[in-house]
Formats: sequence, C-alpha cells, structure tokens
Amino acid sequence: MDASDGWPAACLMVVATPIGNLSDMSPRAHAALRSATLVACEDRRVSRVLFDLPGLAPTTVCIEQHREAHAVAQVLEHLATGARCALITDAGTPAISDPGHQVVAAARRAGFAVLPVPGACAFVALASVAGFQPAPLWFEGFLPARDALMQARLRQLLDLAAHVLIYEAPHRISATAAALGHLAALRRLCVGRELTKLHEETAVLTGAAFAQWVAAVPARMRGEYCVMIEAAKASSDDPSLQVNAKDRRYLLDREAMMIALLRELPPARAARTMRRMTGDSQTDWYRLALELGGPPSY
Repeated sequence: MDASDGWPAACLMVVATPIGNLSDMSPRAHAALRSATLVACEDRRVSRVLFDLPGLAPTTVCIEQHREAHAVAQVLEHLATGARCALITDAGTPAISDPGHQVVAAARRAGFAVLPVPGACAFVALASVAGFQPAPLWFEGFLPARDALMQARLRQLLDLAAHVLIYEAPHRISATAAALGHLAALRRLCVGRELTKLHEETAVLTGAAFAQWVAAVPARMRGEYCVMIEAAKASSDDPSLQVNAKDRRYLLDREAMMIALLRELPPARAARTMRRMTGDSQTDWYRLALELGGPPSY
C-alpha cells in the first residue's frame, strides 16, 4: 500500500458516481479520482463536473458502449507502468447496466488489482424506499426495445419468485407502463423517476394504474425511470390487492374478449363496447384494441 493515500499501485478502481445529486459523491470516490492518473469514462463532457470541483485534470480514455473494447489496451498499458486507473460512467456504478465490464475483466485477467469504490446505484436506492416485504431481488436493467420482445421478457420475469427491478428510458416508459398494466395489473410497483435529481418522485401503485399515473402529468414523459415489480407471492399476500375469482378471470380474459370483438367491429367501436360491458373506464381500451391488431379507426 502507498502510505500517502492508501491505494495500491497498478490498480483499477471501479468508482460509483452520483446518479443526480452531486453531494452523493463520496470522499473516498474523490480520493480515488485524485489518485488516478488515467480515468476511463463514458463521456468526458459529462464527467467534467466531477473533475472540476476538486480541480482535477486527468488523462481520459473513452469507454462509451461501442468504444470500450478499444480502450482496454490503453488501460492495461497504463496499469503495467505501475500507475492507477479509475473507471467511471456518466452516472451510477460502472458495469451495472452501463459500460465497464470489459475493462474490469481484462484487468483481472492481466493480474491487476480491481477495487470497488461503491456509491450511488438507482435500483438499490429505489428498493430501499419501496417498503415491500423482504424477498430476493432480480435486477434486469433495460428491457428489449421491441414491444413484442419486451412483453415476452416481462412475462418471464413475472414468473420469478423475486422482486424485479428494471430501468426504462423516457421515450419507452408509456409502452412499458401499458405492458405492465396488461401483464401485471394486480402487482404493486414502486416507480422512481429522476432519482436524487431536482424533479425526483417515487410512487407505489398497481400495474393497472401505472399508465394513467404516467399520463396524468406531462413532465412524467421525461426523465429516467427505475421500476420495482413486487414478487408475485408478496402481491397475493397483500389484502388490499386480493380480488375474487371472477375478477381474476376478467383480467385474464379481457384480451380474448377484445380479440373476439375485433373480428366483427373496428377498434373504436370494440373499445366502446368493452367499456360498456365491463364498466371499466380506467383501461385504455382503444390502445388495447390497436395492440391486439386492429387498424386505427378514422
């Protein structure tokens, strides 16, 4: 160990950075950046605020998603001289739904010390404020971009005996909220938007209410999301979410009912018919009709 700062020579320090609030940058994380003579980062323009505050001007190498493999050689060459390297991403913990794993794996294979400098992580932060019963956690990260693949993956995740945590981008949140409304109507969700940032908000609601919650405030169409889906057993044990067999059958059969109507009616009329038949004015029946294959009604 180097007595001056406590970091070993020739080590890769994997440093978590704030996900929004700069005050979440730990003193140890600042010390790691001061000690590093090379910083592997996603975008130097984003990371510059972390360098400017303590007055640092490190040499950087880009590990943006499509350039990380090219950065590995530079990092290894730097470590081979006995110098230290810090690995950071734009926000949060490297290699957790962010670049970084290739650099870490290469440093380990080459025999260099790899040290975690923990800190902010969005899914851990959200799980801590959900108030759900203790259960295993499954961190999924981002779902597939294509709707069909996203829904197929959600179906698999909902079968797990675990709370599931996903990340979602603002341009995808409406589609994901609609999918959770159809596939997890009775599950509780803890939704976090813009965690630790100025417009941060969290809410606990059911899957059935998620899309309406997003649509209720225009600003909710912006900002990064983290969503925690309560484990199936925990949801079924919550008296506030228990429903009778008839209601459960309705939730399972509504898509089949809509498909049957769409064989005879255009989507708009099918949506109105479902609304009258069920008395459910909260569901976006027209959107469901379009998702199930009906052409738009003009």
